[in-house]
Amino acid sequence: RESILLDRDTTTFFGGIDLWSDHLLAPLVPLRRALSTLRIGMPQDSLLTVASELLGQVRSLQKTVNATALAQRILMHWQEGLEKLARLSCNISLRFALADTVVVPRQRVNCTLEIGSKECKISGVKQEFSVPPGWSISEAVGSAPVLDQHRYVHDFSLVVGEAPVLTLPKAVAQYRPIEAEQDVRATISCTVSGHPFTFSTHALFDVAPPQTFAVSPTNTRIAPAQLSKGKTFEYTITNCRPGEMTGKVVVQCPVGWRSESESYRIQAEDSTTHGTITIRAAKDTKPGEYVLKFKTEYAVQEVAVKVFDVAFAEGSTVGQVKSYDNTLEAALKEIGVPCKLIDGKELEVGNLSSYSTVIIDIRAYLVREDLTKNSNRLLQYAKDGGNLVVMYQRSQEWKPEYAPYPFDISNNRVTDEDAQIDVLESEHPLLNHPNRIDEADWQGWKQERGLYFPKNVPHEYTLLLSTHDPDELEQKTGYIVAQYGKGTYIYTSYVWYRQLKETNPGAFRCFANMISYPDFRK
Repeated sequence: RESILLDRDTTTFFGGIDLWSDHLLAPLVPLRRALSTLRIGMPQDSLLTVASELLGQVRSLQKTVNATALAQRILMHWQEGLEKLARLSCNISLRFALADTVVVPRQRVNCTLEIGSKECKISGVKQEFSVPPGWSISEAVGSAPVLDQHRYVHDFSLVVGEAPVLTLPKAVAQYRPIEAEQDVRATISCTVSGHPFTFSTHALFDVAPPQTFAVSPTNTRIAPAQLSKGKTFEYTITNCRPGEMTGKVVVQCPVGWRSESESYRIQAEDSTTHGTITIRAAKDTKPGEYVLKFKTEYAVQEVAVKVFDVAFAEGSTVGQVKSYDNTLEAALKEIGVPCKLIDGKELEVGNLSSYSTVIIDIRAYLVREDLTKNSNRLLQYAKDGGNLVVMYQRSQEWKPEYAPYPFDISNNRVTDEDAQIDVLESEHPLLNHPNRIDEADWQGWKQERGLYFPKNVPHEYTLLLSTHDPDELEQKTGYIVAQYGKGTYIYTSYVWYRQLKETNPGAFRCFANMISYPDFRK
């Protein structure tokens, strides 16, 4: 029975599906049979004759057949295949190229259309173009087609519309829907060795704004005590249009804030300039989030500035076993805590007791072989009085013995970034010193709460927090701490690093409490 119902070819997406039982495809059946007359080894002239005739039938059906999506898709597939067959048979080259492959709004750019074949004669060439709305294309001024028996070349002038869909920067454009794609296509009708054919091709290019404008950092913190000192931002401007570009960078600030402005001059297309601008907040600025708008004549870049305080234990020294992310060291630098990256040699023979806290970065057990080899030295560091903080690790990268009291790691996660946080140990030092953590500190999270929560957690650990997605089980093991010998071990599955990247005040305060724990643990 299976041999009757199933197509033996299981290598294609439609294998085993009888598309041709659809009555709407009946007008295509005669053409489908005719396509089977094409055979390997056919003489070139016979192949061109059959392919030309079949292409004519395809175009006729495209205009008359019931316009179901499937029928049109099949006809388009046949058209592309027949055109390719003819091109390969005669070794036809087809080119439609823009002189500038990165264009900007309203730019006029030269382009060249060319078709040629060393084996077959090309004659009677005509072309049509398809461009997005608001674009135009015409024959280049003073140009004339170059034509001989085997080659046709003609120059045109393309004018980009006023509001094209930008394809650069790629980091932004890649998220646009496929419906937003814009195509500049050329269709050539010609005679190939006496047989009429139509070929189509499209130009490859990107559309950029007149300039790209980036400001760094895009979000940052100012401590209330540092309001008058100011914050310096770096900017980068790249000229994407032909010729010289001049202008000024200005900043739109909240009332009472002061900023500089900077003039710039970029001499040529694809050239870049860099600069800095310092912003000074008003002395009476209250804690909160403020938006700055950095502007040029062509672009605007918004920057979030968050004013808040973070307390940490004076004299804290942090060693970090870094993975592939620099968020933690940047956060420590922001709040003024000394941090040193621990290399393999120090892990193996160094004096780890010089650090009040050692942090193991996210997924470090995957990328740091020296860490897995020396995990016992870090446990000994904690046992001797150190404070070992471990950020989340994935289940397949974790071994229970990496922890002083072994536990496994699940694949559970809490994806709701606003999921309720319930405090299980409200008086625990990690939630109170030196920063009192309250409901407001869980606001404004990005992407998710936590992932890879520990399981089978021994009783030696204190569970600090609980959270869960709607209609899901409570996850109580995302922030755990244990006394180990003279020191402490902290493991957390909350995505602190994502929040630290966003300069989330609550994340900074919780992070400061972790590294300050040696001064407040009981």
